[in-house]
Amino acid sequence: MLLKKCKSMSKKHTILSFFFFFAGIGLYAQDTIKIMQYNLLNYGNTTGYCSESNNNTRDKDEGIRTILEYASPDIIVVNEFSKIQQLQTDFLNKNLNIKGVRYWKSDNIINHAQSSIINHIFYNSDKIILKKHNYIAAKYRDVDVYELYFKTTTLSMGDTTKLIYVSAHLKAGSSDTDVSDRNVTAQKIMNYLADNHTNDNVIISGDLNLYGSNEPAYQKFTQSAAYGGALFIDPISDEISDGSWSNGNMAPYHTQSTHSESNGCAAAGGLDDRFDLILISDEIRYGNKGLRYVTDSYETVGNDGYHYNRSVNSGYNYAVSSEVADALYTVSDHLPITIEMTLSNPLGIVDAPQNTSFCLFATPNPANDHVTFHFNSTQPQIITFDVMTTTGTLVTTSQTYCDQGYCTYRINLSSLTDGFYIVKITGENGQTAFCKFVKQH
Repeated sequence: MLLKKCKSMSKKHTILSFFFFFAGIGLYAQDTIKIMQYNLLNYGNTTGYCSESNNNTRDKDEGIRTILEYASPDIIVVNEFSKIQQLQTDFLNKNLNIKGVRYWKSDNIINHAQSSIINHIFYNSDKIILKKHNYIAAKYRDVDVYELYFKTTTLSMGDTTKLIYVSAHLKAGSSDTDVSDRNVTAQKIMNYLADNHTNDNVIISGDLNLYGSNEPAYQKFTQSAAYGGALFIDPISDEISDGSWSNGNMAPYHTQSTHSESNGCAAAGGLDDRFDLILISDEIRYGNKGLRYVTDSYETVGNDGYHYNRSVNSGYNYAVSSEVADALYTVSDHLPITIEMTLSNPLGIVDAPQNTSFCLFATPNPANDHVTFHFNSTQPQIITFDVMTTTGTLVTTSQTYCDQGYCTYRINLSSLTDGFYIVKITGENGQTAFCKFVKQH
């Protein structure tokens, strides 16, 4: 997102802010935050096909404890959780705040749509503060929006690392009506984010029920430049095939179904669909706002790539132990997915010299034929500009010489197609900064 022009760096708070913003300078320690997305298959909700005989919470809780002990997440966001408030407390007491642990918390339920199953969040309160819980109204189920803050060492001084977490459970089904409904909800999400959170770290996760990259909802999340700067990146976009995902080439990333044969509640067919996703904003991909996605940390828990059209616990599972594979089979017909992010936590900033970071912004933005970058140089040096796509593919590289102080550099965009781009600026001493701009006619 567009950065504002630098103010004076004479105040310590401003120095802290700039060090916190630009990742990679090496003056802070890093903690890792692990996020889990999981559809729990009618947890605590009885239906005509899911009952206490084939989907009882006692067996599910035992499996959930096994899975959580294995994955060890800091934030757990779930779909298909019962609307009954008491079950939230029961889940905390039976599965999370156990064996001396007391730091797991949740939030009150919002259920404007009056659905029998809802989204829900559980978080490690030693690391995370839940400031606000909003929702986006949708036809079948609410989309929940959680505003989270991390307990960094500079939080008391006003330096906040914020995460906006969007939890969605989109309409299931492959009919044109189902596809259209998913697209309508995706547009509502993007409109909401454009109005409220274009400059924030944002994650969208959930059982999105998408069948492939050609679905309008997926394209709306990952390819559209029409939502005020909001754009999301699929962490495994370079590894997945275009078009349908329901094929053997996508086997390592399938999340549904854990059962080859139905027990009456869980879906049958074995692992053959990638319905569950975690999408990250480019701020998280490039670490511009205190959180950075850990490369290759995206994991479909329990999927070893050898269980296409098979139950997750059929034969030997190379990804997890038999105990975990059995738990995944018992708990749901979906596999959880996880990602990790590094959290920039400033340490030792008091003695840091001033003006050690670039201050970077772009004009115009959106841009047509050219874009100009404005920045501060700490010394006379050659500056390198790498223009990349949002997935990290290098498009162009160029250099310019800059004296100490305020500098500008103009790049011709005539050879670029319309869309979002990231510019990485690198100085001779290894300093880096990032800026996003939009190319459009």
